[in-house]
Amino acid sequence: MGKFSLRRLFKRNGKIPSPDPFSPVESPVSEPASSVQPPNPPRPSVTLPVDLIPLITSLADQPTLAVLCRTTKYFNQLAIPLLYKHIKLHTAEAVKYFCLYMFYVQPEHQIRMIRSIHIHFELLTWDVDLWTLREEWPELKPKPWSTAILENLHELIITSSGPQRIAGNGGVTYTYRTQLDDLVNDWMKLLVGHRGAKRFSGKHYVLDTETGERVEDKEGVNWAQNTLFNLMCRWERIQYLSLPIQTYDYRLQSHFVAAVEAPKGPLKFLKEVEIHSTNFEQFGGNGAPLVSWLDTVSRRNSEWMDSLDEQKRRDREWYASQGIEREEEEEVDRRIILRIREPTEGSSTSKVQSWIDAKDSRKRVYKTADEGRVLGS
Repeated sequence: MGKFSLRRLFKRNGKIPSPDPFSPVESPVSEPASSVQPPNPPRPSVTLPVDLIPLITSLADQPTLAVLCRTTKYFNQLAIPLLYKHIKLHTAEAVKYFCLYMFYVQPEHQIRMIRSIHIHFELLTWDVDLWTLREEWPELKPKPWSTAILENLHELIITSSGPQRIAGNGGVTYTYRTQLDDLVNDWMKLLVGHRGAKRFSGKHYVLDTETGERVEDKEGVNWAQNTLFNLMCRWERIQYLSLPIQTYDYRLQSHFVAAVEAPKGPLKFLKEVEIHSTNFEQFGGNGAPLVSWLDTVSRRNSEWMDSLDEQKRRDREWYASQGIEREEEEEVDRRIILRIREPTEGSSTSKVQSWIDAKDSRKRVYKTADEGRVLGS
């Protein structure tokens, strides 16, 4: 029989090995013909027209876009930019998890897609304090100015609702100062930092006792005004402001002037300021932070416009001394439209104009809505 060799046993000779005669052979058992399953029929496939898919994503809301981006690759490519283009955060938990995601994941591609953020603060139910979250987020312990999430945001929309004051113990009025300061001083700094947004608008809503519907508050809102204006003094890129704040403060004396920081530089790109108000009679009185801020902006922008005129004069003199003929540049109107949007009958243009005419620096910087195109309408 010869020697037994493992190498010879496993040697590849290109032949199919014969079955082992000593291994048991299973005899095939024939099944009844009725138990034989037919092959599965092909499933019908549904194909959407290519032109219909962009239409679906353009009309879908945020929850629908979140589902569509998980279906197919093509839906993902179309839905993701739309999902991040306009962010709506209407609860405290939504704001918290959005900031957590942006800080820890740092999706640079998605951050570049964001053009606007709308945050709604319900004063009665807002329960997320940024100061307590600093223990969870070590990145927030340094200066909040250096930890801004969005540095090139196009539009920031802030809305709030609920009573600003409630009766406390012994009839003492308690103000939602913690939530309002947290809104302006912490969350806005965290989101946009010192660069700010190009457009900033806000509204405050209250519950109508007659209809039971939520309507815009006609009296304005105390959004920690000094903090708000001090924050906006750093927003050099701001172009449009729409503020639901009070144009005056009953609690302040007529000789008191609110302490508001001066802008770090001229607001070169600011085109329009819209104030929501129902009473313009006392505008400019009682040292309201709004008036103080408008005056500081007028002084800074007036100085900047004077420097531009001086530079143009020097350029004309130099070209004239060199004998070079130069076409006169078209004058650019850099004045800011100041508009008071009153939800009452009648126009407040004349009242705004009288306030502007009171000071030369105001006349140099501001104009009424009738003098130029209204950007916010």
